[in-house]
Amino acid sequence: MRLPSTVLRGLKDELKNEGAKEAVAQEGKPDGRFGSILDTEPGLLYETAGAKVNLTDLVQSMQITIRGGKVGGKEADLTVDFANEDVVQPLVGLNENGVPAVNASLEKLMIYHQRGIGDAAVLGRAFLEKVS
Repeated sequence: MRLPSTVLRGLKDELKNEGAKEAVAQEGKPDGRFGSILDTEPGLLYETAGAKVNLTDLVQSMQITIRGGKVGGKEADLTVDFANEDVVQPLVGLNENGVPAVNASLEKLMIYHQRGIGDAAVLGRAFLEKVS
């Protein structure tokens, strides 16, 4: 999913204030490469080693509410709850041989690391699986 820039910035600031350590791609490596793994689904990556706290401890669940919708002609909000395993995962990507690989020293919050088109929220697969 993608979030508007103000929400994304606020989330990153809150995680930083709580002690989470954001991971940075290696210099001289292609964008999105962490160690020998290419992150094919960019999210917010945080280190587990050397961090005061990890994402699994910080993000127990996430809730998204869409307001102002209509169901059967009546105003209705839609709220979807995501469990920790839906939003926090280890880094899974491709190694230098194109084989799927896991880097367990990095945790990924499944929120794209850049703002959405038009600075709007974009809800993806995890959201659609919950409401379909």
